[in-house]
Amino acid sequence: MTSASWRMGRAAAICAGLLLASTQAFSGEFQKRDVEAKIEAMVADISRQPDIYARPEMAENLWSFIEIQEREILDNLSEKPINAIASLLGEKLATVQYWAAKSLGHIWPAARSAVPALERAEKHVEFSDNPRWKGGRIAVSASAVGTIRRALRRIRGLPEPEQRETP
Repeated sequence: MTSASWRMGRAAAICAGLLLASTQAFSGEFQKRDVEAKIEAMVADISRQPDIYARPEMAENLWSFIEIQEREILDNLSEKPINAIASLLGEKLATVQYWAAKSLGHIWPAARSAVPALERAEKHVEFSDNPRWKGGRIAVSASAVGTIRRALRRIRGLPEPEQRETP
């Protein structure tokens, strides 16, 4: 192999590497945009759903979708889908607030813009969730408050409180 052909081979390898890296970056950006669009569409569907029994399940499906996404995509989400999720914290149903807070807590580093909405929700969780399940209203609402507080701690980078041992 001559020196010139070796240099051409090396240059081709470098070009191929750069092409692969740029293709992967483009693919990642494309995938991130798909995830953002899906999150926004799911939130819009939840907000438009008139059936109060369907909204909590739809919010749980949103959480399930977010949970399976790659960390790199979640870390780079724009504010638009995060603000869309945060808008669900204004829902009257504590179960919807619970799943929205859980979703934001999972996105945590990128979800800093949701802190004011989480703080408002923490103070205003409705303690009347499902009219068919009267005994569970307070339990569901308390669970939502706990999840909101965990999301706030995680987004703020605070450690989880130590668990007390039961006697």
